[in-house]
Amino acid sequence: MFPRFACVAKNELMNNKFFLQAAYNCFFGLTFFVKNIDDMPLVDSLLKKFASASFYVQNPSAKQQLDETTRITMEIMKEELGTEVWTAEVADAWITLLNHVHEVLADRNELKSLSADDLNVIRDDWLIVKKNKLFGANAIIK
Repeated sequence: MFPRFACVAKNELMNNKFFLQAAYNCFFGLTFFVKNIDDMPLVDSLLKKFASASFYVQNPSAKQQLDETTRITMEIMKEELGTEVWTAEVADAWITLLNHVHEVLADRNELKSLSADDLNVIRDDWLIVKKNKLFGANAIIK
């Protein structure tokens, strides 16, 4: 999915400028979403810029890629937050956000709104996660 560093050995990725660029984009993209979570039309407008065929690789399908991105993000969030913070309620809030992202990227019209509790959980979690600047790198490696 990342031709510029697909053949780079895993232990050399942290020295690869293309890998680091992708990792920073991942981290700062999520930071943008969380910082602007009260302005979902703004978040959606950014997402819609990515909602084109060129955003995806040829195989697997766009839906499979979005599903895999959600799975990986949830796995990493659970690792980063730990079992004391990662509860069913927290997982539900993140799933709601990621499903929203998925729906906008898939260009569907029916979007589930994030509740006030979801917004608070996501903001609180992001304060914990953003302390680890390797979040984006870990996501891309997975």
